[in-house]
Amino acid sequence: MDLLCQNVPASFVIFDVLYQSGKDLRPLPLQKRRDILNQFPIITLNETTFTSQGIYKIESFSDADKLWTQIMQHHGEGIVSKRKNSKWLAGKRTNTWVKVKNKQHGLFILTAYNKENDYFQVGLVKNNHIVTVGSFTHGLNDMERKALKTIIKKHTIKEDQTYLYINPGLCIELSFLEWTKEGFREPRFESFQMDKNWEDCRWDKIMINNQS
Repeated sequence: MDLLCQNVPASFVIFDVLYQSGKDLRPLPLQKRRDILNQFPIITLNETTFTSQGIYKIESFSDADKLWTQIMQHHGEGIVSKRKNSKWLAGKRTNTWVKVKNKQHGLFILTAYNKENDYFQVGLVKNNHIVTVGSFTHGLNDMERKALKTIIKKHTIKEDQTYLYINPGLCIELSFLEWTKEGFREPRFESFQMDKNWEDCRWDKIMINNQS
C-alpha cells in the first residue's frame, strides 16, 4: 500500500459533510453543513496549499463573476452553483444545484460516419496530414443530422463494415469540455461552418486555444 501511494499519489477533497458522529446532516441546509465542515482543521484547497497528497476542503465563493474569471484563466471544467438553503438529495437532480460548464470551441473536419452507433468522425490537419481526433453525435437536431448523413452518403469515397468515409471538405464547429491526450471530452455539435476551408481546421489552433 505504501508503494502504491508513492507511485500514484492522491488527494482527498471534501466539499460537503453528510454525517457527524453518526448523526445524519443531510436534512440540514447547505450553509449549516458548510459551517460544520469549517469547524474541522482541514486545509482549504487553493494554488498555494495544494500538493500531490493531502486532505483538503473546497472553498465556497459568493462572487460568481470573479470565480468564473478564475475558471476561464485556469481552464477549469466549470462551477456548481448551490443555494445556501439546499438540502442533500441523494441520487436526485434538482434546480437548487446547477452545473455550469466551461466549454471550449474549435473547428473540425468531417471525415466519416459510423453506421453502427450513429456517430460522426472528425479530424484536424496536423503536419500536413489529417488525423482523427474523435467522434460526436450530441447537439444535432433532426434536420442537421439528416443533412450530415445526406452529405456523407453523396460524397462517400470508401465504405467498410462500420464506416462511410469522405474526402475533406466540410468544416464544423464543436464544443467540448477539455482536451486530453486521447482527444476531446464531451464533444457537442454547434454549427456548420460553410464559409471556412477545411484546411483552417488545424491541430495547432486547437492546442493554442486550449493552452492560452
